[in-house]
Amino acid sequence: MSEVQGSFTANSASERGDGVGYRTSVVVKTTGLTKRQIDYWARTGFFEPSLNDAQGSGNHRLYTFKDILILKTYKRLLDTGVHISKIKKAKMLLKSSGILDLSSVTLISDGNSIFLARSNEDIINLLQSGQGVFAVSLQSIWSETEAHLVDFKAVTVEEESMTARLENYKNDLIERGIIPRGASK
Repeated sequence: MSEVQGSFTANSASERGDGVGYRTSVVVKTTGLTKRQIDYWARTGFFEPSLNDAQGSGNHRLYTFKDILILKTYKRLLDTGVHISKIKKAKMLLKSSGILDLSSVTLISDGNSIFLARSNEDIINLLQSGQGVFAVSLQSIWSETEAHLVDFKAVTVEEESMTARLENYKNDLIERGIIPRGASK
């Protein structure tokens, strides 16, 4: 068990398939975070999507399954009263730990520090020391996220890029008066 010190970021393609991700609207519905919060975190570099960051007009961010799992974990920590500065420390811990299977991790906090537990023994040791106040199991978040994403279509970077180009082309035609404003797609 170790105290959170180091970056909880997805550093590989989603377990759901290379190059496949979800738009911000799906992330909002799945995590409970607001679009404004997600956009702010992406703009400030606190959490950028692994798959596709919004660049230019019409492009949308695409988040992998792992990205959504991480964001949902952050939301759970925020909901339990953990300050964003502590979540930033949790972010660094998980990256520095080198853990690839996030479903095997439980984050425990005493309200002041966040600890990483990889086993039941770690959890018991922390509780016996009187430190732990609450725990966030990434396995339960993993299962919730998988179940929720079944209802949404994942898209590839190529599909998202084509959608953005078509939308930009349509807007250009509207601006030039070739097609009327309010025309259907």
